[in-house]
Amino acid sequence: MNETNVQLPTLTINIGITGRTGAPSAGIDINEELGNIFSLVGQCVTMMFANGLNRYYAGSPHHYLLTTLASHYDRIASQIALDKGFALQCAIPSKKERYAQSLASDEKEREVISSLLSKCERLFELDLEDTMGSKWAGEIVVDHCDVLIAICDGRNTGDDPGSQHMIELANAQNVPVLYVDAATAKPAVLSFQGQQVPLSGDALIGVLQPLLSPGDGAAFNDMYNKEPAPYWRYSFIDPMLKHLFTKGFQGRPALGRSRYDIYAKQGWEELWQGAVPGKEDLFRDYADGGFREKYEQLDALSMRYADTYKSAGIMRHIYFFLSGMGLCIGFYYGFWYNSAGEKTLTVTTIRTLGFVMQAICILLIRRIYKNNEAARWHQRYIDYRILAEMLRHSTLLTSMGIGVHGISLPAFLKKDGVSWINWHFRVIMRNAGIPAITVNALQLDTTKLLIGNLLNGQVRYHTDSERKNNLIARRLKSASDLFSRLTYTAVLVRVGVYALNVLNCAALMNEDLLDILVKTTNALCLLFPALMLLFDSIAAQGGYDMLAQRSAAMKNGAAKLKEMADAKADHNTLKQVIQNAATLMIAEVSDWRLFVNTKTIKK
Repeated sequence: MNETNVQLPTLTINIGITGRTGAPSAGIDINEELGNIFSLVGQCVTMMFANGLNRYYAGSPHHYLLTTLASHYDRIASQIALDKGFALQCAIPSKKERYAQSLASDEKEREVISSLLSKCERLFELDLEDTMGSKWAGEIVVDHCDVLIAICDGRNTGDDPGSQHMIELANAQNVPVLYVDAATAKPAVLSFQGQQVPLSGDALIGVLQPLLSPGDGAAFNDMYNKEPAPYWRYSFIDPMLKHLFTKGFQGRPALGRSRYDIYAKQGWEELWQGAVPGKEDLFRDYADGGFREKYEQLDALSMRYADTYKSAGIMRHIYFFLSGMGLCIGFYYGFWYNSAGEKTLTVTTIRTLGFVMQAICILLIRRIYKNNEAARWHQRYIDYRILAEMLRHSTLLTSMGIGVHGISLPAFLKKDGVSWINWHFRVIMRNAGIPAITVNALQLDTTKLLIGNLLNGQVRYHTDSERKNNLIARRLKSASDLFSRLTYTAVLVRVGVYALNVLNCAALMNEDLLDILVKTTNALCLLFPALMLLFDSIAAQGGYDMLAQRSAAMKNGAAKLKEMADAKADHNTLKQVIQNAATLMIAEVSDWRLFVNTKTIKK
């Protein structure tokens, strides 16, 4: 496992195309207009890359044209885009062997379509008996594109309802639409968020720049630096504590790098369990190549920072306890007093060590806070976990052709501009592009199997998480209750000893023994509440009871969706189940983020 932070992505621009089926009006050179548009896109991306975007991306920009090849203009635009250095990605409503035959009666036009399909870098085929296949293919193009070029009569698509649906979907999903008028000589118009402006380099850059730039430059620099991922040498404390509270001294806690590697691989491989030989390869290569490496790295980094942050929080409470003990030793040193009450060198030394211990612990508490603030253990844990969870279910969403615009993002990623998480996730999805798969009955069976395995994995994980967190919460509470009772006992004994001292009962008890009892009960009245507070603080920091409640809710939700996935369903129902599962996981991530945000390491 690579221990560095996430690597710089590749800059990818996906331009969608849709248009009317008729021919252009007389005197309109649509080829020249489209050529100028593709040249302008390339120039703007090159300019933005040279003027600062090269800080955020590795390599050279990649340009893609996304199309269904349904209309004559789609095919014209595809050929022009290829000439301008763009690559093709296509989504078509049937097998490519039949698609050319269904679109054109002219042999020459069929050859053009077949030639373009052979040049596609990624081809999504719908091999189903479905009259809505063309609509679905258009939705896939819109879901994956950054800008949609719409070739229209004025501002309409004529008699083409497919193109009209794509434009309406783009407007609904806030995808910029570039209208090219094939009926008049009017200049192209860029429409975005209700505003329309003539197409120009500045207008295009104004739309693309926020999309391609991370919102928080400081967070970007922090997450993408080349230094080894900072962690703490005592990161084993949280895993060790959980192991002790759940398994006692049986076995040993999973520590070290191998734990991250194995966990990430198992979490991914369980998706393919039970697949009939041959089925799992239908889109395994696409999923593995597009998401697996990134998921494993983000998952491992999240767990590394989780262990670091949680261990630091536990040590903070332990240092608080030890600082209290240092104060106790500094003041209550009765065992080292002689009967005459004279101080000895031993008494002075022990007392000094107690105060020194208190001072060192307070400094260590401050140091933990500063380390977390500098290395951002807590925030990195949250950010990497969110990204890993979003990638976990994105594989299944994209297997049904659902792109970045069709994936619901947590609400907190949409406000106050573009967060680096939102930006990075969208970059990954943009680079993955249209999935190169064929959706047929066999692929749907595999998808159904995979969503079932994913939900089964969630049920197993949250069942185990609920059990472990409940067990840890109960045992921490039991330890706290034990020291609470011992505190009451020590206080009662101290009251009794105090009464003996006030009543001058030295005759009934040796004076030295009475002195020892006084000082011992004083010390215990400090020690037991401090231990009680220590266990209560660890329980509050971990929030184990709340985590158990969240796991119980997620287990029940995933189990219900699993029942839906197991039922006989067509591709539309299966698509809805996958979207519901993604919504459930996103809601769980949002709730988890709110919870963990309150558990930061304080001064």
